[in-house]
Amino acid sequence: HSFSSTVSRTLTQTRDDGKKITIYCTESRPKREGQKMALSLLNEGLEVKLITDSAAFSLLQSKTIDHVLCGGDSLFEQGLVNKIGTLGLAIACWYEKLPFYCLCSLTKFLSAPLEPSLGEIKNPSEISMLHAPNLEVINFYFDLTPLEILSGVVTEKGVLNHGEILDELRGKISNQKLFAT
Repeated sequence: HSFSSTVSRTLTQTRDDGKKITIYCTESRPKREGQKMALSLLNEGLEVKLITDSAAFSLLQSKTIDHVLCGGDSLFEQGLVNKIGTLGLAIACWYEKLPFYCLCSLTKFLSAPLEPSLGEIKNPSEISMLHAPNLEVINFYFDLTPLEILSGVVTEKGVLNHGEILDELRGKISNQKLFAT
């Protein structure tokens, strides 16, 4: 879902390790970063299927998918900030009992509380050019996925579970306070 160089490198390495994989990329509207991801993976010689964002839910139900990987824009105690639609995919995976992992570097673990701009509305023309009375086009780029519904976060330290993620985040808070005095 969206574009992630970390996920791309991981999938390429998985193939290089001799595993046969088929990758389903969501188009990742509104800016369609998933198409960029699909092209990147195709250029690496991987087998890719590009689907609409909403088709992912049917694929999860069909048991075609083994697990879901996403990147992460940032990670806080409140959750994972990533491309709009990540929350829906994570909830669907939780419901279908499929593993849902975020792949991101520890540098994206942030101690500061989330800013209200998470729900900032972007350019409506990226979704629709319709202009009509009583029509408001709302275009969000990001959503917040609670850490509790992630199967884990894959970092340079390995796969971290919910408790380990919180420990890592709280360590950053402690270190900030140490250096601030």
